[in-house]
Amino acid sequence: MTMKRTVVAIFLTLAMCGASWAQNNEQQQAQYYLNSLPKVLQYIQMRAGLTSQMASMAQSVGNSQQMQLCQMENQMHRAMYEAMAQAQQNPQRLTNPTYRKQLDAALEEYMYRAESRDMRPYEQIAPQIQQHAAYTRWKRDTPEGRATHQAEINRINGSTAQTRANTQSQYQTTQYINDQNQQTYNASQQSAATRQEHTGRAINGEFQYADPNNGNTYWVPTTTNYPAVINPDGTWTDLEKSYR
Repeated sequence: MTMKRTVVAIFLTLAMCGASWAQNNEQQQAQYYLNSLPKVLQYIQMRAGLTSQMASMAQSVGNSQQMQLCQMENQMHRAMYEAMAQAQQNPQRLTNPTYRKQLDAALEEYMYRAESRDMRPYEQIAPQIQQHAAYTRWKRDTPEGRATHQAEINRINGSTAQTRANTQSQYQTTQYINDQNQQTYNASQQSAATRQEHTGRAINGEFQYADPNNGNTYWVPTTTNYPAVINPDGTWTDLEKSYR
């Protein structure tokens, strides 16, 4: 499962653990909330991982504005993770509906900021946070919303599959070009080495001859009139000049 796809899946899980908890009793609601916290913490960690990747890219290109934004996001991730981890470590507090509402409000704000990267003061983005939360509830509570959410997942899945295919194709093309370039380079180096060896042998008064039967080559002094090799059966084979 890809990072983006996982984030979408966890996003819906978080939405289902939001402000409209089942109205049975406080203990059941607290337990339901507690059971959701591992996925909440996982979501925050994944978001922090995305921020780290963006920070690395911003640093590599020297984008100070993006670096500053990533620093603010990292502070937000740490604060939210600590708040949710404290709730997990103190489950008795979750029986307090006021405390749960505070966590819900903080989570709604966090999820909006994490997705939009909007780090303006809360007063300036309160309407957007409310709209984001309402949209999440709509996707959770209505058939149309659930269909929309599924369509988003299908689109992401299709996009991811196509991206993987494109990446694989590009990799194979690049690998083929690299292999061809390497083969050309190796052939050029071999040819240069052969020319250099022939030149050196010629200076030393040697010429390359080849056995016509098996292709074996020999360097023979140029003063040799009829170079030949003896065969296993005792016969002789005249060598031929090799021009390789």
